[in-house]
Amino acid sequence: MNVSPSGASFLAVCVAALLSLAPLQASAKRERAPEPTPAEVNEAVDVVTDLDAYLSEREDIMSLVRMGDFGRIQRRDMRELNSAWSQLQGILLRTDSIAALSPNDKLKVYNAQQTFDAIIGKQRDSGLVCNRAAPTGSRINKTRCISVAEREVQREANKNAFQNLQGPTCIPGAGGAGGGGAGGGSC
Repeated sequence: MNVSPSGASFLAVCVAALLSLAPLQASAKRERAPEPTPAEVNEAVDVVTDLDAYLSEREDIMSLVRMGDFGRIQRRDMRELNSAWSQLQGILLRTDSIAALSPNDKLKVYNAQQTFDAIIGKQRDSGLVCNRAAPTGSRINKTRCISVAEREVQREANKNAFQNLQGPTCIPGAGGAGGGGAGGGSC
């Protein structure tokens, strides 16, 4: 086959055009999640009863993300996470209750929650967090890597162990069967 120089450039343009369409075809083949029904949206969003506590919990998670406690989050996921967080704040900070939101705002909150939870959930399951620290009794730093989920379990276990070491809280004069002082407490 004999191709002229102008024919070669035309052929190159055609090949480049076809290659540029490939990502569009691939994304068109991806299945989208079905749209949630209004009942599903209400069910998921109405779980939030205390807006201040909900926003505080999400803010704590965002702080942990920024400090690296959820491992390295891909740039695209971080942009989506920040966008979802901004959308949640933008809608929820201007209302007194979920019930007062319009159906459109409830859908936005639902979508932002889903994005937020998917990214954080993915990081909890697969994200590794590594740090260098000297184990007790040593001066030599060692690298230790654990998943975010393992880290959360360990944090909860440490918190419970610390509370158990403290023992029960004893308030003199409050309740108790044994006599021990003027207040009748058991301490």
